[in-house]
Amino acid sequence: MNRDLKKEFEILKHSDIYEIVEDSTNASKITLHPMKTYTPPCGNPMIGSMITVGLLPSAFPYDIVYSYDVAENSATKNYQYKLQVYQSLWLFNIFRLGRTFSKQSGKALLGSYIASNK
Repeated sequence: MNRDLKKEFEILKHSDIYEIVEDSTNASKITLHPMKTYTPPCGNPMIGSMITVGLLPSAFPYDIVYSYDVAENSATKNYQYKLQVYQSLWLFNIFRLGRTFSKQSGKALLGSYIASNK
């Protein structure tokens, strides 16, 4: 596992799809790929929050393409998921303890994984 991609590794860890171990003799090896983020071209939804210094909440969606390879024996399979994330801009987000980007994205990754394996 390439842990140098810290954000990607944290998302995979929080998804609980795989049990991540340090054993080098394990049959499965995971190779993470850098995430690709596609943001909307316009920031209009955030104007209200910026004018009111965060008192008026706003959110806009953007997409993240998350991908990794799983190598087992001599076969390598690529997994690619499109995660839809909402960026929120609100003064009271400072009280959202425990809800980090990696935890929420990990849940979204788990949901995409389960939906694709039905």
